[in-house]
Amino acid sequence: MNLFATLWQSLVTGDWNIELRSPVEWLATILSIYAFYWCIKKRPGCFIIFLVADVMWFITALAFHHWSLVAQQVVYLVMDGTGYAVWLSQQRVEDRGRDYLRSLEDEVMILSAKLEVLNDQQERRDEPGQEPPGH
Repeated sequence: MNLFATLWQSLVTGDWNIELRSPVEWLATILSIYAFYWCIKKRPGCFIIFLVADVMWFITALAFHHWSLVAQQVVYLVMDGTGYAVWLSQQRVEDRGRDYLRSLEDEVMILSAKLEVLNDQQERRDEPGQEPPGH
């Protein structure tokens, strides 16, 4: 019986005779759902979890000769690797930007301290009763 007919029969009769062909499929399903959750949270580790789940899906698809799923998982595996590489490169750019911003902030702090010292010296010179330097 085809999948649609089986699903329809399960819905109509309420008989959910779920076959556990492979525990690996269920583990891959759970990992995929967890990876999507991490993706929503913008956690880069989602690519690694997706990679593990997709390898598991690839293996079970090969074992059960489910060729369209094999093809899909090959594409997903490439996307997992590409996504992780893109994330790493963007992370490096962001890290360099943060480092540059910190160095600018440090430079501003140093210049502010120097300016404060110069202002203090100028105020002391401008106080009444003080002779200008060199007299």
